[in-house]
Amino acid sequence: ESITATDRYTVVFKLKQPYLRAVNVITDWYSIAINPPEVIKEHGNMEDWRNLVGTGPFMLTDYVDGSFFAYSKNPDYWDYDEKFPANRLPYIDELRIQIMTEKSTYLAALRTGKVDFVGWSGGSQIASIDLIEKLKQSNPELVIYPYSEGNENIFTPHVSKPPFDDIRVRWALQMALDLETVNNSYFKGYGDTTPMGVIAMDGFYIPFEE
Repeated sequence: ESITATDRYTVVFKLKQPYLRAVNVITDWYSIAINPPEVIKEHGNMEDWRNLVGTGPFMLTDYVDGSFFAYSKNPDYWDYDEKFPANRLPYIDELRIQIMTEKSTYLAALRTGKVDFVGWSGGSQIASIDLIEKLKQSNPELVIYPYSEGNENIFTPHVSKPPFDDIRVRWALQMALDLETVNNSYFKGYGDTTPMGVIAMDGFYIPFEE
């Protein structure tokens, strides 16, 4: 309905109707970017990477189309290590991201130590749990960090209409699912079987155990 800046650090979004995922949509990094108006005024747009301005831990210092990105440590980065509050972040001085379009190329680079990190399962080169298992066998020195997020291939009952308006029905449906077997067989134990809503943020949903 409206977007209003009430002061320098606050913006208020008023919706035409309640929409739980509004928080996710408004703040999602795919959907929103805050650009410095003075840079846009000077250059007309932000298309040239040399004009980019941000508050992140790294600064883009070089880019070759189809080849690589190069980043340097931002000496003015604002954050500190929460476990070691005296240490200013980031720890890494330089970061280079190679652009590799062929699967065999980046897997070979990973196996031979030419690259240190390839991203997360489903959102990068490692697109299946079977591939992770093969990498663990061929390169046991690799460190794999499980990363869990909600499945997008699901159905959601209309909880304001019978019989799904009865929480006992929803409990029964949830408890009828053998999540541990699904996780141990299909997901090889990597899954998180804790039931949760579309947005698993404190204050936006009731935890399943409650």
